[in-house]
Amino acid sequence: MKTGWKLTELFSVYELTAGTYLIAHALILGALVIGIVTGFDWRSLTLFLLAAPFVVAADVVFCCPHCGKSPMRIGLTNRTDDLGDFLSVWRSWPERECSRCGEPLDGL
Repeated sequence: MKTGWKLTELFSVYELTAGTYLIAHALILGALVIGIVTGFDWRSLTLFLLAAPFVVAADVVFCCPHCGKSPMRIGLTNRTDDLGDFLSVWRSWPERECSRCGEPLDGL
């Protein structure tokens, strides 16, 4: 008996990555606003630290189902191992089609 849904069955990799990216930036912006208003006390630090799992999820958890590359990375080399992922830079927005294998990431 199936007990629940997988996120990848409900949303595409692009939607999951973009959603976590937006949530992380909203939390960081909220932390800055609360920090400016309250003088950077524990509340702003807590809100800022809550954004960290969303940033990690956008980069590590949600990846191309075919080759495993993160939609938030621009590969600087053609390597497909961990060193190839290490030698990459961040995108400002997730890609809709995997730049390594060409797999569409915005469709289910």
